Amino acid sequence: MILRDGASHTGSGRRNEDYDCFGKPILAPAIGKVLEVLDGVADNVPGQMNPKIVTGNRVIIDHGNNEYSVLAHLCKGSPRVASGDAVHAGDRIGDCGNSGNSSEPHLHYQLQDGPAFGASAGLPAQFSNYVADDQPVARGEPTRGQRIRPATQP
Repeated sequence: MILRDGASHTGSGRRNEDYDCFGKPILAPAIGKVLEVLDGVADNVPGQMNPKIVTGNRVIIDHGNNEYSVLAHLCKGSPRVASGDAVHAGDRIGDCGNSGNSSEPHLHYQLQDGPAFGASAGLPAQFSNYVADDQPVARGEPTRGQRIRPATQP
């Protein structure tokens, strides 16, 4: 989510386009090989959810060493990668959406020890060069409830 003045959207919040993160680029977190791409799941109307396809549109990246990234709730039609593609950190893989079991546009990012979402254990994910609760962090793991942002913003 992107929060501005404590809110994730402007206007009524009844349209996905009201949300600051909707349609924003989603980037590969690290080098790897795209293992799976799911697309074609409609974006929800904010406040409504689709529990039948929990992750909605997603990309799963194999980083090696039994580490897999799941990037979920992507916008329908936005994935720019295909299974088997090599990706590098920062490559655009799709756009932020509101598909699947999601009540409003956001990115669900999960690092896990296997390729199957829901059947693999989550792993701690290290992030670099960010600010957590107004304190710079060179490398670390954000915790629940922290407000984080990139150390440098455009």
